[in-house]
Amino acid sequence: MLLSLSRDSLGFIFNALIFPMFGRLIAFSLLLLFTAICRAQQDITELPKFGEFPVEITAGETKFEGGVAIAQNHVVIHYGDVRSDDGSATEVTASVLSRKHPPGTVPSDEPPVWKKLGGLVQKKNYVQGHLLNHNLGGEGRRFNLTPINKKANSDHLNKIEKTVKKSVNKDKKVMSYTMKAVYGMHTTKPKRLLKLQEAEKDGTISTKQQKELDEYKAEQNLCTEFKYRAAELTFTGGKWAEVAGGVLYEDKVDNKLEDK
Repeated sequence: MLLSLSRDSLGFIFNALIFPMFGRLIAFSLLLLFTAICRAQQDITELPKFGEFPVEITAGETKFEGGVAIAQNHVVIHYGDVRSDDGSATEVTASVLSRKHPPGTVPSDEPPVWKKLGGLVQKKNYVQGHLLNHNLGGEGRRFNLTPINKKANSDHLNKIEKTVKKSVNKDKKVMSYTMKAVYGMHTTKPKRLLKLQEAEKDGTISTKQQKELDEYKAEQNLCTEFKYRAAELTFTGGKWAEVAGGVLYEDKVDNKLEDK
């Protein structure tokens, strides 16, 4: 009888003490696991979204996983870094460009250089020019945009963009296409700029004129020209290569300042 009571007592003690402790241990472990999962999800959501920084796209059908661009097929597009002083685009290289390129976008960004131009945007008909046209998969973000006037934009379209768009999108050819924005000193010094600089020098410049002068100074830092190179590719020996004896498109597009 005493032995029986002793076993019952031990069972009571075990149920009363050990099981709750085991339960608390499991609950604590689950809490730690839940916290780790939440932190992992937060890290994923905080990844920079596609388009906020220069990226390389190996893309045909582009999708997004955790904010990162994932793509396939025969397209490779690499954007260069933006200029540190004004956010202008520098270059883009589509080393392999096919009709399976990702969808491009119209300008949706306002880098510092665009804001600095102020009233000159309307006065001189500036546009945010794509280095890689949006119909060829070019992004409408600052690493693919730089201000050019409408003449330069038209020349760009007629000298090379039409040809590449037709070859890739309509004729279903695969091409390589490089576009580089060249920055340097503009030879054109608008008369209005010279007049404002004179007023600044003799101390008679007003606040409004100073703002206008800053806009003209920003204009002097715009790209002077685009240099481009495009060629048709063929897949041979397990890699893409330029077609032997094929047409090579290589020239430049001037972005001359208007004297206004």
